[in-house]
Amino acid sequence: AGEKVLLQWKYITANSCSPPGYSDYFAAHPDLPSGYWTQGVTDCTPPYPDDGTRGTTWPEAFFNCAEVSVIPGGTTAPTVSLKPTPPPTTAYPTVSKTPTIAPVIGGPPPCLTQWQDCTYNWQSCCDGFKCTQVDAAGYGRCLEDTCDEGPTTTPPPTNPPPPAGPTTPPPSPTNPPTPTTNPPPSTTPPPTPPTDPTDACCTINLKMCHHEEGNFCRLSKENCEGPCGKLWLPSGPLNGCIALWEQGCSTDGDCCQHGECRQGSCESDDPWLKNGSTPTNKPTPVPTDPTKAPTLVPTVQPTTPKPTNSPTAPLPTTSPTTPVPTKTPTNNPTNEPTTPAPQGGGFPDVYSDKVRINQVGYLRFATKVGIIVDDSTSPMEWQVQDAAGSVLLSGITTVYGDDSASLDHVHQADFSLLTDLGAYKLVVDGIGSSLEFHIAPSLYPNLPHEAMNYFYFHRMGTEIEGEHLVDDRYARAALHPHDTDVPAYPGWCPTCDDFDLLGSWADAGDFGIYTVNHAISAWTLLNLHEMFPVAFGDGELNLPESGNSFPDVLDEVDYGSRFVRGMLPSDGGLASHKAHNHAWSAFTITVEGENAAAGARSAMGSSTPATYAVARVNAQLARMWSSKGGDAAHIATLWSAAKDAWNRADGTAKSYSAMEASPGPAMGGGDYPDGNTNDDRYAAACEMYLSAYALGDDDVVLYKSATTSNDHFTQMSQWDWATVTGAGTLSLYAVDNDLSNPDKMWIEENIVSFANQIKMAIDSEGYPSNLKYGSEFGQYPWGS
Repeated sequence: AGEKVLLQWKYITANSCSPPGYSDYFAAHPDLPSGYWTQGVTDCTPPYPDDGTRGTTWPEAFFNCAEVSVIPGGTTAPTVSLKPTPPPTTAYPTVSKTPTIAPVIGGPPPCLTQWQDCTYNWQSCCDGFKCTQVDAAGYGRCLEDTCDEGPTTTPPPTNPPPPAGPTTPPPSPTNPPTPTTNPPPSTTPPPTPPTDPTDACCTINLKMCHHEEGNFCRLSKENCEGPCGKLWLPSGPLNGCIALWEQGCSTDGDCCQHGECRQGSCESDDPWLKNGSTPTNKPTPVPTDPTKAPTLVPTVQPTTPKPTNSPTAPLPTTSPTTPVPTKTPTNNPTNEPTTPAPQGGGFPDVYSDKVRINQVGYLRFATKVGIIVDDSTSPMEWQVQDAAGSVLLSGITTVYGDDSASLDHVHQADFSLLTDLGAYKLVVDGIGSSLEFHIAPSLYPNLPHEAMNYFYFHRMGTEIEGEHLVDDRYARAALHPHDTDVPAYPGWCPTCDDFDLLGSWADAGDFGIYTVNHAISAWTLLNLHEMFPVAFGDGELNLPESGNSFPDVLDEVDYGSRFVRGMLPSDGGLASHKAHNHAWSAFTITVEGENAAAGARSAMGSSTPATYAVARVNAQLARMWSSKGGDAAHIATLWSAAKDAWNRADGTAKSYSAMEASPGPAMGGGDYPDGNTNDDRYAAACEMYLSAYALGDDDVVLYKSATTSNDHFTQMSQWDWATVTGAGTLSLYAVDNDLSNPDKMWIEENIVSFANQIKMAIDSEGYPSNLKYGSEFGQYPWGS
């Protein structure tokens, strides 16, 4: 018994591993959707770490707490005050430079309500909610504060700042004060949603529904704003406003939701609210538009009372998740401030293009280097200032000197010690300031899904449906639907049957398909999932195959790789190196126009690297489908194609020649010749060995010997379509095998050594990048 007893409880999820009994529960409830749990992950092994560390056998752990009173039985419960005494307020540290605060019309900015993103300002949640870190990347959202129920209204600050604007109290969100300067009146009445909540749907243009009933994107807000990447209309389509990208507006108020009127057209830089900062419901316009104000609040600023209610912006209920490596579990970073208190007086922050930073931003715990272009040979003083002009970090530059790639004479300012999330500027004494940059938990939150949507859009042989695209305006008919019977180029393989190449990704503007190029792309995606089993699981990418209980990334690669086994000619020879039209496609061409050129489309001559590529792709696919419990007949087809290709290629060393069987060098498609075939044999041997080991194939000893006896065994180097040693070694690292412990140690050490080489290359450049300009190329390398 006691007056103050801390009650703590913990619960776990099944994202990284499956807790005991989890699969049994879903087996006993087959009516539950497969998307309710992550299948195919390893089993969790209790006991779990007390600090919440997660890994392949440790699940995510969440902790909740409540302070309670435990009293003896028969005792009357004590009276509890509904408004507990707030904790003492700690005054902000004094800074030497007091920022000038612009007048604010209409009171303080609105606070954030439940589920809203508070990553960049952890004090911005309305009363009753607390900004809580929700993932390993450091994102925060306003969640109900169940551990300490505060008063229903915000008490005045202990040390309120002198008023910089009107002294009237903050307005009620439902009755805002009349601003000093009224904006032009809107000529369009506000949008009126329908009253039937069953009309909820997914929108692209902020006004209309874009999917039929029963469509994946329309089933739920989570589907719409997650994999589909669009915006949820909880009450259905809107009336009385102008949709995004349509003409006819005169003010922002004419546009639906958060659209902005620009030169008569409704536009938005963030149409589907992916940066977490744009409200869905327009606030009442004021001279200082709160929707245009910076969303990142300085670390040190005067405290301002917050209203208890504000328009709620519908945001996704989950933040982008960072895949967790299967090899070494890591502790989750927290968002507790780590940067020293403000210091010193600030240099004038007048913008100068000579002070350069990464405008995309910097990850919280990553290296952060700014560049100053200046001819001086002595170090210069620099500061990092927040939005209020307070100095958070200072130092002196390192003189790099002449940068041969840019011909600039540069200094470098390393401010890696700054780790607090927020918006800042790098300011250099006597020169000026950089553009504003962000320190963020994630710099590319939408990039993984957008990159993966590229592959679906580039599928050939099938219609591309709008419901599976971020923007359904790009739906199209099938490209090259008759690739089921592509003839060999005249003069090559005259007795061969036509090649069945249906099911591929268009390589580029030529709409060709290239065996070796495809192989490295397919390997990259499959290796990602083998290294990070939570990456792109079932339903994450909104594919036609989504919902089949298999990872979406596996479905996508399986479709795009179907043509690969079709590149094996019927005469038993080496695989076709590529297939494309006899002439380059026009830069601007319709689907119908491209398909009309199919009469002059052929499978070109053969090569050893292409044949090893067939073995690599099909072996890896067979292994992954087997690990996920895929169809046995399909697995057998893949594995048979892999073994056939290996047997055809082994002992050969034939490079592709454009003079052998093609319209000519770089005619209608690239050539991609590769005279070194031993690395191709090594990478193929690695995949064959790993798959034979996983499938229990009797030839596992043969493939293992081919792997370990190769000169490239355990080596690690840059990989691309032509050099694939690194791909083979990374597969050996990622996938279970029976190599000796010394061999595994060499593999790991070589991978780390290669990573260190990349780090050294980045550090050797005046503008930090993996270029090695002077020593490796002497010129800019081709981006491909």
